[in-house]
Amino acid sequence: SEVERYEDGRFDIEVIGRQRLRLHRMHPPDGFPRGEVELLEESVDDSAQIQALRTRVVFERYRQRLGALRGGPVLAGSMPEDPVFLSWTLAATCLLTMDQRQRLLETDDVGKRLSLIRRQLREEMRAMQAVPSLPATQVARTRWSPN
Repeated sequence: SEVERYEDGRFDIEVIGRQRLRLHRMHPPDGFPRGEVELLEESVDDSAQIQALRTRVVFERYRQRLGALRGGPVLAGSMPEDPVFLSWTLAATCLLTMDQRQRLLETDDVGKRLSLIRRQLREEMRAMQAVPSLPATQVARTRWSPN
């Protein structure tokens, strides 16, 4: 999704994964990093559908509260019906720390992942109620600095 080239010929490349994977082994660094991976399947059952419905309801409350703070609609658009796609869409959309995002990536069960997202949304709404200001979106995505 992004590429930054440096004068010495190096690059920083940001990618977006389309499927979960598990890294089993890294090959010796002889240039471009390589590894052996296993693609992880996502299974969806009736309970995942129920968790998706519950999560969409909580997200709608979150969206409304955030919009009230901002003075207009935010995060507009419809949310996916598919529980797997919904879980990854919300994980990308919501204001989460890198640790929270990593925990979602490591959660194998779609229903549990959606439950974790709901918990994070509820915590964010409690924080928004206690401190009525906009969430610091970039703070959650950057490393800590003493400056």
